[in-house]
Amino acid sequence: MVLRDENEDDRVRLVLDRTPFYAEAGGQVGDRGRIKGEGFVVEVEDVQKVHGGIVHIGRLTEGDAEALETAIVALDTVVARVDRQARIDAERNHTATHLLHESLRRTLGDHVGQMGSLVAPDRLRFDFSHFAAVEPEQLREIEERVNEQIRADLEVSAFQEELEKAKAMGAQALFGEKYEDQVRVVRIGDFSLELCGGTHVRSTGEIGAFDLLSESGIAAGVRRSEALTGEGAERAARQRRQVLAELGSRLNAAPEELADKIESLLGRNRQLERSLDELRRRVAALETSDNLNEAREVQGVKVVAQRTQAEDVPSLRAMADGLRESLGSGVGVLGADIGGKVSFIAVVTDDLIKGRGLKAGDIVRGVAQLAGGSGGGKPHLAQAGGRDPGKLDEALEQVVGIVEQQLK
Repeated sequence: MVLRDENEDDRVRLVLDRTPFYAEAGGQVGDRGRIKGEGFVVEVEDVQKVHGGIVHIGRLTEGDAEALETAIVALDTVVARVDRQARIDAERNHTATHLLHESLRRTLGDHVGQMGSLVAPDRLRFDFSHFAAVEPEQLREIEERVNEQIRADLEVSAFQEELEKAKAMGAQALFGEKYEDQVRVVRIGDFSLELCGGTHVRSTGEIGAFDLLSESGIAAGVRRSEALTGEGAERAARQRRQVLAELGSRLNAAPEELADKIESLLGRNRQLERSLDELRRRVAALETSDNLNEAREVQGVKVVAQRTQAEDVPSLRAMADGLRESLGSGVGVLGADIGGKVSFIAVVTDDLIKGRGLKAGDIVRGVAQLAGGSGGGKPHLAQAGGRDPGKLDEALEQVVGIVEQQLK
């Protein structure tokens, strides 16, 4: 039987009376490969189980749909060939998933259970039950234990067993999964025993290497680990070596010296940032004296509204802090065009917050709206942005009126 995807002319779904392809199940993705018949070739990209059979999903790369349909109607013989390398890579990752599961249990405790997984040719993902983040030392122990089993070249075997007997033997099962009375059990030496219908290597040595990439939380009480095996693990290790070599070259340090070198550079950077902050404060103090000369009085409240030059928002904030300290009692609003974006910062001294009910957040919000923006913050200091730099000066000219309105 063949079905064509109505949205894609070259995409087909093909059902055979028997197949060597593995259909997606138990977290393992479906095989890739090729189905070749008289006058057509289908590149299989996915294989899924459906009611009544297994569907091979792919693209018609040679021939046409008519030739394919004719072959199906005539019950012609086809050659179904699995992408062997992709299957082998998936087998490595699937067996490694079992090793990872048992290593997690032995390191973290028997409460660890499988909550889900993904086994693909290029990577594996394993979700498990655990109440906290896994410590770095534990992750190293887990990775080392998996690699120990790989080096031990343990035999991997599978057999059929009654479900209850398999559970009594200690076979691990997927949480929430429904099983038939007769189940397939995969044994890895004396290390692991799990219910599983997937494909596996013949011995753990075929996995080659295991690289535990990450561990993170995805839900309450559920953690996710991701890993690579075989050539993928080798590539990842090679890439890390290349990164270390490049960093070492740039920093003129051997790989084992990089941590100390980077810490030294970070310390130097922190020192420079402190020096820059001090310089900003000094510049702010100089500009503040000029701003005070531009102050206007509204109902007994001193108001300063000034456009200033600032390279970034921290510089503008430092100027605003200096203005607030110098005002003694008053309201200040500074505006700047920073990288083509409007930034405003408003400050109000404590006496006016308590005695006159003025709030920096209300003031800066009213100013920013005139420049097509919005913002807010605390009563004594608030920040806002605007989308129209051309309205910056016009907005600052309205500060006095905004303060006067709020005083009413």
